[in-house]
Amino acid sequence: MNVNSVKASKQARIWAKKYDLEPGCAELVKRESQRIYGGVTRALLTLKDNILVANAGIDHSNVPEGNLVLWPKNAQRSAEEIRARLLGATGKKVGVQ
Repeated sequence: MNVNSVKASKQARIWAKKYDLEPGCAELVKRESQRIYGGVTRALLTLKDNILVANAGIDHSNVPEGNLVLWPKNAQRSAEEIRARLLGATGKKVGVQ
């Protein structure tokens, strides 16, 4: 998802300024989180799917500049599907998070 295509709310713009985030990223963190506890530079501590995780698991480090990757809607199911594919392809049982 392109971070510049996300319209940031007033609260997201406040967090973006306070924690040095792109406003669109802060907005997506807000939307994806069950709760936001606070933050440090470049990260908000969030509760997502009952897991404490920075920025609701949103990743910008492994994608083209200006883009973000969100967790799948059902992360557990996605991990199980990946694990099954790897088992089928390699015959090895591996952990997938």
